Formats: sequence, C-alpha cells, structure tokens
Amino acid sequence: RRSMVFRVLQTFHKDAHGNVRIEDLVRRYRPERHPQVLRGEVSVEDAEKHLKESFSAEGNPSGMVSTAEVQQYFAGLSAVVDTDDRFCAILRGCWDLPYFNNSVTQDLSMAPDGDTGLSCRLGVEEKTQVLLRATVRKAVTDTFAAHTKQLIGHAAGFRAVGLALRRLDPENTGFVSQVDFFEALAQARLYAERPEVLDVLDVNRDGTYDYFWYLHAIVGELPPARRLAAERLWNRVPSDGDDCCELAWVHKNYVTHSADELSVFFDAWDQRKATGSKNGSKPRVSAFEFMNEWLIPMSHRIQKDADFAKALAATWPENLKA
Repeated sequence: RRSMVFRVLQTFHKDAHGNVRIEDLVRRYRPERHPQVLRGEVSVEDAEKHLKESFSAEGNPSGMVSTAEVQQYFAGLSAVVDTDDRFCAILRGCWDLPYFNNSVTQDLSMAPDGDTGLSCRLGVEEKTQVLLRATVRKAVTDTFAAHTKQLIGHAAGFRAVGLALRRLDPENTGFVSQVDFFEALAQARLYAERPEVLDVLDVNRDGTYDYFWYLHAIVGELPPARRLAAERLWNRVPSDGDDCCELAWVHKNYVTHSADELSVFFDAWDQRKATGSKNGSKPRVSAFEFMNEWLIPMSHRIQKDADFAKALAATWPENLKA
C-alpha cells in the first residue's frame, strides 16, 4: 500500500516545501473510475465527496496541502479498506498513474470483494484457493523478511539494491523485466527459495516486476520520532518539485567522521551509478532514497531516538540551509 501511495504522490507537482496545490489534487482525481462506481454501488458524487471534504478551501485557506496531509488521507482510506487488492484498485482507478495496464486495473476494479477467510459458505475448491493464497502470501512475506535481515546490517545494503534496480529503469517507471529483477538481486546475493511467488510483483501481468513495491516492502519505514527528525532535515535540503535533490549538493554538504564512513558514503552515492533526472541532466537523490534506503540501516544500529537525532545532525553542517 505504501508503494501505491508513493506512486500517487509522484504524479503531483510540489513546491520547495513539499506542498501540493489542492486544485491540482482534485483535478487529478477520477471518481468515475472508482471501483464502487464502476460496480454501481455508489454514485460519482458520493465517490468525490470525501476527497473534497478532506481538502476543502475552508480547512486549507492557502490552497495548498502538505505531503504529510495527503499521506494521512490515504492512511485513513487504508484503514477502512480490507484487502491490498481493493486498496490498489482504488488508487489505480482513481488516479492517473503512468505505466499501469488499464485493462488490469479494470479487472481489479470489477472483481467482487469475495471472502478473505475460511467461511462455512465456501466449498472445498474455494477453501483450497483461499489456503493457497494464504500460503503464497506467507512465502512472499518470508522472502521479503529474509532480504531485509540480510541487508539491514550493512550501511549501504538497501542503497546498493535500489541502485541496481534503478539503473535498469532509466525512465523511472518503477518496473523492470523479471529477468533483470532477479539479476539485480543476484548482484546483491539476494535469492528466493521459491522465486515463482514473487510473480505477485507482476501487477501489470506483462512479465515486468514492480520494484517500487519490492523496495518499500524490504526497506520499510523509520519509526515516527526518527522519521520526523529525518523530514526536518530533508526540509532544509534544496529539493525540486519531484522531491529530489542534486547529488552534487549532497556530496558537498554531507559530513563524515572517518575514512571508513567516507568510503561507504562515496560507494553508496557514486555519481556514476546514480539516477539522473528524466531529461538526462545532473544525477539526483530522492527523499525515499535518502530517508529510507540510507537512514534506516543507520537507525537500526542506534538504540535511542535521541541518539539517532544527534547522529543525524552530526552528518550535516549546523548552518545548513536550503
């Protein structure tokens, strides 16, 4: 679910502070493609009502809304949607997300909710299918957990996998071929006991894997207090409308305290390996790459929130200003 919200947020133009124009947000929303509208369960007006009420002019007189507020909106939506498939169907249908197969989105939207457990109303064949899906879900979860465990102890572990996958995707679509995906994982010595279960990443049913989903699954998120500290730091970084910063600026301002730290830093943030912008200009680093792929291993090594905040502050000059 986090990766789908990430994709939606990528479609919005943001100002230097990460804020989105409400007008742009409402304009991009497509209530007529909401799964419940397509199935005739609610009207277009009802599907649109909740979004407009959440981001009204009265509640946001500036006409702008922060990225955090948009994330809170989706968190509230997620809380009332039972399954990942249904949540993804809503986001794929209601927002113009590039690189997604529209016919698959339509299939997801029109699929009945179905039973998620072993109800007495299900026949033997249906119960078998439910158990099979549960087995696959566990295998996928176990694979992701094993990859996380293998990488989190290395300062640049997540970063290395992210770089390997992004280099195969110069257009930043979030998709790579199945073959390329497994080759990138093999470079990091990551393997799956049952590779076929990772076909769940083939969300377009075209032989490509959604590696944004994979990265969000294995990397995870910082705990709230630490994420707040990281966001405060990132807000002082000169980021663009895509929430990215030029890598050269990071090189210039990042502070290391030993030769080993410097070596790890330059290996993780090598400009020759970094992803450039879509028009081929200077290499950039995104907020996700910095706050998740880079800071989560650092957070894993530090027990107390206060110590994490101190360590974070020590890697940047005190007079840092965007």
